[in-house]
Formats: sequence, C-alpha cells, structure tokens
Amino acid sequence: MDYQIIISIIIVIILLVCLLTLIFSIAHFLFWIISGVPFVRTNRKVLENLEKEIQWGKVKKFYDLGSGNGDVINFFANRHPDIEFIGYELNFFRNWKARLRFFPNTKFLTKNFFKENFNDADIIFTFLFTETMDNIFDKLRNELSDSAILITNSFLFSNKKIKPFKIVGDGEKFETAYFYKLSDF
Repeated sequence: MDYQIIISIIIVIILLVCLLTLIFSIAHFLFWIISGVPFVRTNRKVLENLEKEIQWGKVKKFYDLGSGNGDVINFFANRHPDIEFIGYELNFFRNWKARLRFFPNTKFLTKNFFKENFNDADIIFTFLFTETMDNIFDKLRNELSDSAILITNSFLFSNKKIKPFKIVGDGEKFETAYFYKLSDF
C-alpha cells in the first residue's frame, strides 16, 4: 500500500512538472508572437571572448538590455562579484528563470529599458536587432558617459558612419561582438 501511494505521488509530481513546462513553453511562444522578439541565446564563444577583452578593472556597473534568461549577466557576475550587473527583460518568464541562478551582485528587472536612464553605466551589452539598436542610439548617446562602452552582439547599426572601435570574433553572425564609444558620434 505504501508503495502505491509513493508511486502515485511521483506520477502526480511528474505530470505537474510536464504541465508547467508546457505552460512555460506556450507563454514564451506567445510572447515571441506578440512582441516580435525571438529568444536567442548569446553564444558561449562570445562570452568567453568578452571575458578576455573587457577591461574589468574599470567596470562598476554592467547593463544587459534584453537580458533573456540572464545567461550573459550570470556568466560574468559569477566571475566578477564586485561589479553590479543589471538586466532588463520584458518577458516575465525569462526574467523569472534568470533569477533562479542568483548571485548577490545581480538584478533582473521586468521593465522597458527605453524608459530607464543609463548615465551610470560603464558597459551596456545588447543582443538586439538593428532596428531596435537604431531606435535606442540617440538615447544612449545622450545618457552614457564618455568612458562608457556599448557592446552589441552580432548586429551593427544601420548608419554605416557609426563604426565600432573594436570587433571581437570572426565576423560570423552570433559569434561576433562590436564595441562602441557613443561619445565619439
């Protein structure tokens, strides 16, 4: 009798996990359809290259705009506990998942980054489509300090006059990061 109860409980738990996974997946899909913003993870190779290229000694605050599951922030926060890492992601479910890997120097905010101020940023990281980057260019150029760096993953600005001062990677989509000083434009 005891084994039957235990097996029944295990079956119920498995069914609940499957149901939650299905609900989570449907919510992600609906967010993608409604927002037009797919979820694409930052390539591990990009993160490893950025770890080597960023001058971490000068960084106090790092923002990730469109932080998704928090992969970028959590990758770096674990290695740099003295730096504050802040992610902005509108998808509540992705933000919730990001918070599961908690580091005390991280914050994940479910807010629209277009309505926030980034004048205290040392680094801003984005993995956004060119159109979104073009839309946020003036905002960041006006708010970022002269020493702040914008790092974009894979996508360049459509205005060819806005050139990165450093390119990290081999130029392949999803494997290349571009460093900008917006005070130069």
